[in-house]
Amino acid sequence: LPIGIFDEEKLYEFERQRSNNVNKYDCLIYFKNRKEDELDFVRKKLNNYKFKIFSYGDYKNNSLISTSLISRFGIVIGSTESQGIAINELLGTNLPLFVLDKKENNYEGIKLLGTSVPYWNNLCGKIIEDLESFDSAFDLFLNNIDLNKYQPNKLIFEKLSFQKMLSNLYFQFDNF
Repeated sequence: LPIGIFDEEKLYEFERQRSNNVNKYDCLIYFKNRKEDELDFVRKKLNNYKFKIFSYGDYKNNSLISTSLISRFGIVIGSTESQGIAINELLGTNLPLFVLDKKENNYEGIKLLGTSVPYWNNLCGKIIEDLESFDSAFDLFLNNIDLNKYQPNKLIFEKLSFQKMLSNLYFQFDNF
C-alpha cells in the first residue's frame, strides 16, 4: 500500500487557497537524485520564468507546500521510487507537474526498472523520458494549463487521501 497524503478536507482547503492565491512563481522545481546537468538544462529553459528549486533533503516541508500553492506549475526531476511523499504533496495541492521521468535505477550493481511517478494519470500533467522532447512537450503542457486541463488533486482524492488509504487497508484485511 502506498502512503496516504492529506485528508480530504485539507485537499479541499488547498483547492480554495489555490483559486484565491496569486502566483508568485511560475514554477516550482523539485530535484531528487539526478544529475546536476539535468537541473542546469531545465534552469536554462526557464530563464524567462520565475522559479524556486527544492532539492531533496535540503528544504522544509511547509515551504514546499506553501510555495506550491503560489506557483503556476511544477517540474519534477526525480528518480525511480515508490512515489515520494513530496510528489504526492505537490499533486495534493493541485499543482500541475511536468515530470522528467527516470525508468531505470542502479542499486548496488543491480538494474531496477521503475518510474518517478507510479501513481499518475493524464490529469496530473505531462511526463517526458528525455531532454530532447522537452521543448515540444513543455509547450503542450503550458497550453493545457491555460486550458485548465489539469486537476492533479483528483488522483490524490481517488487513490492517496487518508480516507482512501484507510478504505484500501480495510479491503486488504477483509480479503486476506
